[in-house]
Amino acid sequence: MKSISASTHLKPFSRIAAFYLAIALISSLFVSGIISLFFLDYYQSTLVMLTNYYLHALLFIAPLFLLIALSLAVIITIKQSRQFFNLELSRGINKEQLFPVFQPIVDSRTGEITGAELLARWKHPELGFVELEQFIPLMEKNKQLNGLVSDFFDKAAEMLPNQSKLNYLSINITPSQIRDTSQFISLIRILNQHSKIASKIMLELTERATDFGYDKRFIKRLNQLKSMGFHIALDDFGTGQNGLELLRSFRPDVIKIDKSYVDLIGKDHEKLSILEAIIDIATKMDITIIAEGVENIEQNNYLSKLGVFNIQGFHYFRPLLEDVFISQLSPAENYDGMLLT
Repeated sequence: MKSISASTHLKPFSRIAAFYLAIALISSLFVSGIISLFFLDYYQSTLVMLTNYYLHALLFIAPLFLLIALSLAVIITIKQSRQFFNLELSRGINKEQLFPVFQPIVDSRTGEITGAELLARWKHPELGFVELEQFIPLMEKNKQLNGLVSDFFDKAAEMLPNQSKLNYLSINITPSQIRDTSQFISLIRILNQHSKIASKIMLELTERATDFGYDKRFIKRLNQLKSMGFHIALDDFGTGQNGLELLRSFRPDVIKIDKSYVDLIGKDHEKLSILEAIIDIATKMDITIIAEGVENIEQNNYLSKLGVFNIQGFHYFRPLLEDVFISQLSPAENYDGMLLT
């Protein structure tokens, strides 16, 4: 699968850099010549001395001009890159280039799919698949995420009534959609439109290291979402600064253990105590636990011993297109705890 990343813009950067470097080189030669002629005229220097003046001026001016040129190239490339993604993202949304995929959440005791997380994918007609880390933060900055949430709710409303074996679907929301009043009002409007499926929807609140804490208004709004019948999950739990702080004032329905903690299994026994502490806290608070990023049988078995049976990760399934996901909803036959797909 072809994907686009920052490396895609190396070619535009090289062209911009070459242009400004050429200007810088020509300018430095020109300016050095003027300085040399000034010294020749002022000091009535010989041709040999003129050459020396020129070379000294060039050695001083050229690096300075080249540095300025490279700086301008970097600034302009970054600006053009942002403008490019903003424009292409708006076009992509209008032309429905963004679509959902489903990553199943499995009960490791039976191998059955109990739920799934809806994840966005963007397939650009020329550049291929755009990395999630590039367009989701941009959509958040542009306050476009509620449009994506609305589309995901429409998809969930279409799918859930026809899939009795599917307990729930989870949809991601960000703290900014709750903090920003206009976005929160828009989000509430979307949730009200889909109140009939509230009991089968889990809203995953992402946790970011750059979040600025959770004030009373934020907690009140979270509780409002919960009072509407939607389940609330803390996604990527423990990767930000406020996971434990939030637990002091808000009780989520689900905690999703971040992949970075799951990756410690079998590698770092000392740091595993953090993972075990998170599981212990959630268990004592009677909060459901889902482990993300489980990639092998060792991780799966270790989590099972700790009482964590809701598993999401490549060990079972990668994100699936809708038709493939629906085909996988039947109970696994002769399940032996190994990789299913």
